[in-house]
Amino acid sequence: MKYDPHLRTFVPDDFRLKDHANFQKQLDDLNQKKMENQLDEMEKQLGTDLELYVLFNEKKENKIHVTLWNKVFCIVMSVFFLFITTLFLYFSWNDMLSLINMKETIYFSWRVFVACFGLPIVYYMFILAIKNCLINTPSPFSGFFVNLFVLVFLISFVLSFPVSIYVDSKLKNVGYVKCYRTSFVAPNKYVKDINLCR
Repeated sequence: MKYDPHLRTFVPDDFRLKDHANFQKQLDDLNQKKMENQLDEMEKQLGTDLELYVLFNEKKENKIHVTLWNKVFCIVMSVFFLFITTLFLYFSWNDMLSLINMKETIYFSWRVFVACFGLPIVYYMFILAIKNCLINTPSPFSGFFVNLFVLVFLISFVLSFPVSIYVDSKLKNVGYVKCYRTSFVAPNKYVKDINLCR
């Protein structure tokens, strides 16, 4: 046995440092390759698991599971309410046009003003419901159009009362007479001839 100052330990008499260095290098290379292979396998396994997790969660989050009869019911009801909303909008715009054209008989109230400018948000909601039922993917109720429609609705709601008061005084100044309302829900009826109130 002899002491090797490079290794700082005792070694056999026939020990050569050069052989030991080559062997140690081969052993280190072998361990490095083994570790790299293990890491590659772990990355592959983790990558596969991660891809499956992402795919599963995407399907879970982005899909809504609606039965066929529920889809049909949702679409039929949405189309029905779209039809009712369209009728309401049609009559509201008729009343608004009677005011714009200053006809003999004018129907106007704050509800007419809100209906004319505030109903696009209702259209958007029903169309979004139909779209969600057809493609099974929930659409976010946000974005430029929703913000625009909500803003228009809020502005029309806030302006409806002052506009209604202004239109009432303006029509009375021009010579229109306000008829007695038969119901609380009905818009105000303004006529030039009092006999038209009947």
